Amino acid sequence: MQRIVLTFVFSTFAIIFTATTAETIAAPPAPLGSVGDVATQTVEPRPRDSFATTFALYPTELTFGDVAYLTLNVQNVSNATRSLPGFYDDRDAKLLTAFERISVTADGIPGEYVAAPEFASPLYRDAPMIGGLGSYVKFSPGEKRRRAETALEFPPLEDWNAPFWAAVRDKLSRQKSVALRLRVEYRPDRELSDVPLPAQEPIFFETTLSLKRRDVNELTLISTWFEATPPNALPTRSRDGLRKGPRFHTPNDLPKSASISLNGKSYETRIFARYGVRKPSSTPSVAPTTLDGWRALEAKFAPSTLRDEITLTRLQLEYYNAPNGEASDAALQALVDWLRDRPEPQRAVLTESLRSNRVLFLQTPLKEKNAILCNKLTSDVDAN
Repeated sequence: MQRIVLTFVFSTFAIIFTATTAETIAAPPAPLGSVGDVATQTVEPRPRDSFATTFALYPTELTFGDVAYLTLNVQNVSNATRSLPGFYDDRDAKLLTAFERISVTADGIPGEYVAAPEFASPLYRDAPMIGGLGSYVKFSPGEKRRRAETALEFPPLEDWNAPFWAAVRDKLSRQKSVALRLRVEYRPDRELSDVPLPAQEPIFFETTLSLKRRDVNELTLISTWFEATPPNALPTRSRDGLRKGPRFHTPNDLPKSASISLNGKSYETRIFARYGVRKPSSTPSVAPTTLDGWRALEAKFAPSTLRDEITLTRLQLEYYNAPNGEASDAALQALVDWLRDRPEPQRAVLTESLRSNRVLFLQTPLKEKNAILCNKLTSDVDAN
């Protein structure tokens, strides 16, 4: 029988629930109905399986346009070394393997919204591997590793006027909040074994989010970002609708990207932002082009995860803009400390995004400072 332990983490206390599902493995757990900062759910191993699966989501209360952060960890709970398949070093392939489907529904609103996030970190970073591409990752008894993390926007900019979100926004014009049901489907891979195992049924993570009305000035500003962003600067969905990626363009159709000026040199805005974020988009006349512009933009938003994304860019710019020496060291420490203070799911997504962006700095004058930042973040990850 499958046993599921549900844990809600609040700012000052935690409540732990234990529930038992029916014998049918495929049946998802009941909605969590969580209220609080972080919702976690652990699914214990099924018969003849060695791995427990843990989901964590932050936050469970958002304002319209905000971002939530989702992580998925696996742990070998057997007393022997076990393995799981590895993956190609490709964001889309890894994301599809980790999360089969992510959907959002709400009472009184027809249909559903199927999320298609673009970011998933390199799975099992620095893990001991067996074989080459498509290899296996070894887990010692009791060993736990993060399998994937991703950011979910409510909604992303390109879906700002999608029917589902238009209906949610209309509802929020008449009430303070709307309850959303988030459902994540994960299909675990079979462990490496000499004994053939049956195909695994999916595991479901379900929780209820409270989506609140956004300040009218903030909402208007985001709407202007959407209106000012040309369609070819927004991603397109795959045929199955479960993932997004950049559009394929001919050279003449490529959208012009905004740039940021630091110390007399210009850099593409996208290298300082989380992968896939478009609030604001990197379109000229939308994204700020200076450090002071990003500071001013940050001040226009109340505390929220959307503002956190702007803060992340501002902190990076302050670090890269600071002269080498004490000023640079202080700016680096401010960025690292800010990330350390984020709840774990958010910290995981933002940290891995920064590390994944390292390749974008290799041909820039910021290469050395970026390497210092990434090495510092790696040390923090390894320490935790």
